[in-house]
Amino acid sequence: MPSPSRTSKILRYTLIGVIMLSLAGLLSWYFFLRNQGDALRALDEGRGAGITPPSFTGLIGSTYGNIVDSIASLAGGGTETPTRPPRLWQITKTPVAGAGFVPQNAGMMSASSSPSALYDLRFVERGTGYMFEANPENGSFARLTNTLVPRVYEASVGVNGVLILRGLDEDTSFILTNAAQAISTSASGEATALTLSALPQDIRELVLSPSGEEVLYLIEQLPGFSIVRAEWNGERARRVGSVGVAGWHMEWLSDDRIVLTQNGDDNAPGRVYEFKNGTLSPLTPRASARTLLPRANSSALLYGSASGNSTLTARVDENASTISLPIRTTIDKCVWAPGDNLTVYCAVPKILPDARSQGATFRGESHGTDAWWKIDVSAGSVEPLYDPGGVGGIDVENPTIDANGDYIAFMNARDKSLWLLRISEN
Repeated sequence: MPSPSRTSKILRYTLIGVIMLSLAGLLSWYFFLRNQGDALRALDEGRGAGITPPSFTGLIGSTYGNIVDSIASLAGGGTETPTRPPRLWQITKTPVAGAGFVPQNAGMMSASSSPSALYDLRFVERGTGYMFEANPENGSFARLTNTLVPRVYEASVGVNGVLILRGLDEDTSFILTNAAQAISTSASGEATALTLSALPQDIRELVLSPSGEEVLYLIEQLPGFSIVRAEWNGERARRVGSVGVAGWHMEWLSDDRIVLTQNGDDNAPGRVYEFKNGTLSPLTPRASARTLLPRANSSALLYGSASGNSTLTARVDENASTISLPIRTTIDKCVWAPGDNLTVYCAVPKILPDARSQGATFRGESHGTDAWWKIDVSAGSVEPLYDPGGVGGIDVENPTIDANGDYIAFMNARDKSLWLLRISEN
């Protein structure tokens, strides 16, 4: 039988061993958390957060100055005061699912807010579903949500903070749609969680209302497809119309008009309708347009050629004859400017694809390089607005303009990165 002194020694050594193992475990956990934090910071830095936007100015050249500024910022010696971004700003290098301009203090303002309000650009990261916010004036950048929603392929951002996130269920191949509302960040400035509301599976097409309060979507309900209108979270859904086939694009203008475009091809050009009171009224004569860009609060139209040769024509009102415009591009690269003047901004390919490669361009299999042009529709004249020059190939898609007409946000179809163009040179 062991002596009491030997027993106490065993207990003491055992206790010391347990303490040492506990300390080793806690130390390992500390280093694990620190590494995870470093990885998250590195990921955010890769997105562009926390790094002073490049200035492209200075006597010694932009490249040297930007390298020094970035190193100083990463080392903790950068300035705390955000600086104005360059005229063309690459907001993030990671792919995004969608973006929209939101009045500052979103949730307390609506689509009817004063046009003089200041706007931030909110966007959703494609791989994580996180929402971010960028300030066009001072270049500040913040993550607003921390709810992981993997593989978001399409996102809509409402002026009231509503998000519509769309993805694909890999097991069933159904299209999944979730809705949420992010009013603001928490009092601590940390990212906040989202409460997701599931909308019906396999919605074929969806558009968010200008106020962000409602959605309109197309879903299969045999026979044919139903047009359904509901609150943004899917509540109070009601069938408001129907169509016989799928393949439609829907647009909800700021004047509350709803426009439906039937997808077409070279053999069967699409048709464009206004949807009102459950009926479809043609906006253009039969086979006159492949795609069309209507203007809110106006009967002015911009539309493309049925032959798909990238020519643009326009009309200033429903009684005027059409005007051929001296540039060649596609409607999906254009936005109407707000205000009284009939102005359109379009991204125009520097080299137009030939007839053989045009189909590959539409399918996203090949990409061009665009420059921005300004179109005065009333005069039928055009002038260059901005040429990215040596910034590499930018193939513009999903352009959107803020309500003040100061900024155009768009994605680069090559890598789904997000860019912002300041319209004014100053």
